[in-house]
Amino acid sequence: MLDLSHWFYHSRRLPWDLSRAYEEPEYAFIDCHKELGAGFYMPNLGSFYDVAYPDDVEVETQKRQVGDSTEIVWRLSTPLGTIERTRKWEERTYAWGINCWGIRDETDLRILAHAMGRRRFSPRWDRYQDWVDYVGDTGVVYMSAGYSAMGHLLNLWMGIEPTVYATADWPDLVHEVVDTVNGNNLDLIDLLCDSPAEIIMMGDNFSSAGHGRTTARPARVYIGRARRWPSTSTVSCAAPWPWSGRLGPTAVTRSRQLPWGICRRLSAGRKAARSSSCRAAFRRICGCRRRRCRCSRRRCWSGWR
Repeated sequence: MLDLSHWFYHSRRLPWDLSRAYEEPEYAFIDCHKELGAGFYMPNLGSFYDVAYPDDVEVETQKRQVGDSTEIVWRLSTPLGTIERTRKWEERTYAWGINCWGIRDETDLRILAHAMGRRRFSPRWDRYQDWVDYVGDTGVVYMSAGYSAMGHLLNLWMGIEPTVYATADWPDLVHEVVDTVNGNNLDLIDLLCDSPAEIIMMGDNFSSAGHGRTTARPARVYIGRARRWPSTSTVSCAAPWPWSGRLGPTAVTRSRQLPWGICRRLSAGRKAARSSSCRAAFRRICGCRRRRCRCSRRRCWSGWR
């Protein structure tokens, strides 16, 4: 399965609007997959749950024209102050490039935590079912949980270099902000685990080329907590990613055909797997042919067949 969204919008010169979510299925996009015989899986802007902010937080998304260019502004206003980030439309790349980060100092970090640490989530499984019904046998509709706190900082609000400096200059504050936002994110994971979704996907798009241990470790801790969150033994996790050193998407699925726990591909020089049965099971899932693949738990799920 491939994410054909960017190619689809660009080849047909269709608008790609990040300022709104899709409450209805993207019928033309799904039809394209059916015509090409490609498996569908990722509703990039699908809205399967509602997010409510506290009364003292005002959230605004504004689309504006600046000269010959179009910009989208996301703004969070709290009693502590206001932060906003901006993306500008680039016709050459047919994408929204970030031209203004939202967080520059310690106060801005506290504003983000104040706004995103007390969100409330409510299900809209009816929207999800509409996507599932239209996709049919063409694929499987993933339920996305969005970024972790560190993913928000790196990819949306702060950028790689400022975030890395912040972890060195204000380690206690960054730790506090990340824990606050991730704690709230776990409320969403709890909700999604009760959803009808077959697969719940989490991912921060980290790469060893641009991120160090100080930024990747909080996300690993968060994902480790999230994959232990489901209360039933029918929910398992798998996080295959083909590039060494990259923390890719984590898929939480309800299938009993997966081993309990996460298996990761490791770069050369790390310890080999301790559990050969789990290693073999993982290869059956992701097609991994590497011998250096280990399970984060030392036992495999006993229900594996």
